[in-house]
Amino acid sequence: MYEVSRPNGKRITMRDLRTGDVLGIRERNFSRQARRDALVCAWALPYG
Repeated sequence: MYEVSRPNGKRITMRDLRTGDVLGIRERNFSRQARRDALVCAWALPYG
């Protein structure tokens, strides 16, 4: 489970609620609709 910290349209910063780790995620669709402090159930995978 992640908490949205900073959505900006091209990237989104999320905090893992379990570990407290902060992730920067490159993505285009969800970051346009996401709101700060929203909770998201997701599986983050490395890019590249």
